[in-house]
Amino acid sequence: MKLNQFIATIVSKVSAVPLVPGSLLSRFKKSLLLHLLGQDESAFRTVLARIDWKDVRTPGRYSIATLPAGATIISCYFVIETAWKSRGLATMKIQDDINSGYMSINPLTAGAVHNGWTGSPFSDRPRTIDLITKKAAWTAGMGVLVFEYIETPE
Repeated sequence: MKLNQFIATIVSKVSAVPLVPGSLLSRFKKSLLLHLLGQDESAFRTVLARIDWKDVRTPGRYSIATLPAGATIISCYFVIETAWKSRGLATMKIQDDINSGYMSINPLTAGAVHNGWTGSPFSDRPRTIDLITKKAAWTAGMGVLVFEYIETPE
């Protein structure tokens, strides 16, 4: 399956758990939110990152994206394309570099969708979104990280 087809499938079948009340994300409420912030649709940003086990093979912290100061995370989810396997009990999570929030990823079976962001969705400082792996080396796996955020005015 090509990446654009895969993303289209995600969008049509997966509803990310928003960090703001679901009603705010309805078309009308989203427009109202943008109006109150003095912004238009261009204020919303999406980060897509395909993550292959070969790129994060050994335990460590891997930078995925940088969010600007004042960014508010709207939703975050990780879709497992192929099962993640390791030589041991490897773990994986998404976390920002200022430790204000994270998303745990478990189980790592094909087709699993992990969503939600625990912690503060807003930061007045720039922050890096990282993938953190621990305990063992990966031997297989692939997934797509989708991050949606809004840039708030200064």
